[in-house]
Amino acid sequence: MMENSNKPLVSICSITYNHAPYIRQCLDGMLMQQTDFTFEIIINDDCSTDGTTEIIREYAERYPEIVKPVFHEENQYQKGVRGMFAKFVFPKAKGKYIALCEGDDYWTDPLKLQKQVDFLEANENVMMVYTGFQTVNMKGENVCFDNFEYYQRKSKTGDVFRLLLQSNFIMTLTTCYRRECLIDNPILDNCPKSLDYALFLTAAAMGDVVYLPESTACYRRLPTGMIATKGAFVNKVAEEIYFYFANLFLDGNVKSFTEAERNKIKTEIVYHYMNLFLKGQDKGRLSYFLRKRKLLLHAIPAFGICVSRVNLLSRKKSMYR
Repeated sequence: MMENSNKPLVSICSITYNHAPYIRQCLDGMLMQQTDFTFEIIINDDCSTDGTTEIIREYAERYPEIVKPVFHEENQYQKGVRGMFAKFVFPKAKGKYIALCEGDDYWTDPLKLQKQVDFLEANENVMMVYTGFQTVNMKGENVCFDNFEYYQRKSKTGDVFRLLLQSNFIMTLTTCYRRECLIDNPILDNCPKSLDYALFLTAAAMGDVVYLPESTACYRRLPTGMIATKGAFVNKVAEEIYFYFANLFLDGNVKSFTEAERNKIKTEIVYHYMNLFLKGQDKGRLSYFLRKRKLLLHAIPAFGICVSRVNLLSRKKSMYR
């Protein structure tokens, strides 16, 4: 399956907490990868109390050259620690490329890593490769969520920075990055908040991405997950990340864009905050971008987007009456 090498080409990075019913499927999906290169699995367990820790120890004993666990004496999340990947997993990664999958999700395609690495090896301007996915429930049964179906319709190859400023559509468990995107990267290191959205924007701010439409993994939608239980908090964190990357772009600290694309991105930023303003949110930030960041000329086209998207939503609703 893998050639002999002391240094893995890919580091598969994972974080887990109380995922005993799912962690075997997660690790098996990683270990079944058929590659012509070596890989390692670095998994951070945050003091699970349901048997997850013991299962990880079992896999580490069976595959000592591949599975490299990170254990803690105290639960880090309860101590207020956030950004587990960056703090505990990425620093231990040796690979040229970094693939992510959390402990309740799993991969289904044994060629997932090989396909992604082939694209990264052949294209220096590609920073990340992501794929299609299937959503399952806690029992592993296929389920359909309109927003996740929308994610895959919106996914594309190439420059996705402006698309990501419109909305996030990438799923963490499908991604594989160049190491420099995630480790010792000032763009990501200086981001004020930790959320996967920041990882995606960092890759898009540095270069192109590749989307493979075939499903290679399953995202497990749990009633106890962050989106289900702390949706408002996640949205608030995402807004801080958006604000950071909008300013990063305006300061010229991202990849180069054509003048036409720069203007489209500026309009997209104004539209975002104009939309929030019309909803009674973030009034100060709209003024900040119009006045301090001198985007006033983009207010009219941004308002046009507001009107057109409201009309589009109205037409869609009328179709289902």
